Amino acid sequence: MKTIKIFCLMMVIMLLIFLTNKSHSQWFPVTLGASIELRDVYFINPDTGFVCGENGIVRMTQNGGSSWFNTQNLGIGSWTNSIFFINSVTGFIVGSASPGFPIIRKTVFGGFAWNVVFYATGTINNLHSVHFPDPFTGYAVGSNGAILKTTNAGSNWFTQTSGFFDDFNSVFFTSAMSGVIVGYNKILLTTNGGDNWTSQTVSYNLKSVYFISPAIGFASGTSGSSGILLETQNGGSSWMTQTFGAPVYELNAMFFTSSSVGYAVGGAAVILKTVNGGANWSPQVSGVGNWLRSVYFVDASTGFVVGTSGTVLKTTNGGGTPVGIQTSSSGIPEEFSLLQNYPNPFNPSTVISYQLADDGFVTLKIYDVLGKEVAVLVNEELKAGSYETKWNAGAFTSGIYFYKLQSGEFSETKKMILIK
Repeated sequence: MKTIKIFCLMMVIMLLIFLTNKSHSQWFPVTLGASIELRDVYFINPDTGFVCGENGIVRMTQNGGSSWFNTQNLGIGSWTNSIFFINSVTGFIVGSASPGFPIIRKTVFGGFAWNVVFYATGTINNLHSVHFPDPFTGYAVGSNGAILKTTNAGSNWFTQTSGFFDDFNSVFFTSAMSGVIVGYNKILLTTNGGDNWTSQTVSYNLKSVYFISPAIGFASGTSGSSGILLETQNGGSSWMTQTFGAPVYELNAMFFTSSSVGYAVGGAAVILKTVNGGANWSPQVSGVGNWLRSVYFVDASTGFVVGTSGTVLKTTNGGGTPVGIQTSSSGIPEEFSLLQNYPNPFNPSTVISYQLADDGFVTLKIYDVLGKEVAVLVNEELKAGSYETKWNAGAFTSGIYFYKLQSGEFSETKKMILIK
């Protein structure tokens, strides 16, 4: 009898450990079948997607990542660094072919076959990123200041000149005319389709750029040995530094599923999530130890991350609740309440605590003294419990602000003071 009791106790403990790990790690590994470095991931629908990377490999799935097969392999020394589809059948991959020549391949067969549309020798030895703001206009960037453009859906590509020869790592255009390129110590901006570029010199190696609107965008990369994330609110004319709850290694890629919800991935398996348009970033548990290179979401819930050693991660619930929205106690409160922020006054960060008596959709928003909404800290479904959320007001001016918690029929507002 004692043996049976011990066995039952062990089973209960193992179940609790499993449930605890599951509640924290909402990303699970997907088997690729190859231990290679992956540079990018792209899905054209929930079932059909692609990963690419080392040896010029492109692998395709038609069942949401359950199995993968090769559609291209350029061989040892080659790389495919970036994928972009303009519709369900037409897509592009850019990279380098051994022994180091830039190459662009195009598919009009949904990724089953790829044809070379650009290949060159000379000072360019690698292309790092490709982006199309519309079905006809596309841009690719790479080493030694390489900028390529197409105006006929990728059938032909021609070079553009910025006057700079830095390594460019990422490109994003919000229209055929307006776009941003980021790279080693450099940010370039054009408003006339690349005919002219204005430059900003920065002390960062920027790896990725992503815009959620023509005005608001983000750039990520490294500053020394630490990750860096910049935000622009004027289309790239100026940038300000974002902050994290804890130090992170380099940030290699970003993706937003909406104007509020976004993700950034990088070194040491870091995955960051924002639910308020980049005002705050909180870590998620990846469950692996490899470096992560790219992230892509099919919809608000289903996403994929790829990285070194053939790492492919998948989530079906948006990665779960960010660690930064912290549960401050394990009990369920008897009533809803919004507590006074601490510290108050503050500069530049403060913590807002609140209690939820029932499960439901929760918003926590910040307003200025004129009643204008200036930040959204929480905008999602939460379980009943006690929570705390940090607001970094580094980008805001001194003054009186109000924070409002709303869930179901409950609503409460409190005042706080930012003093710089």
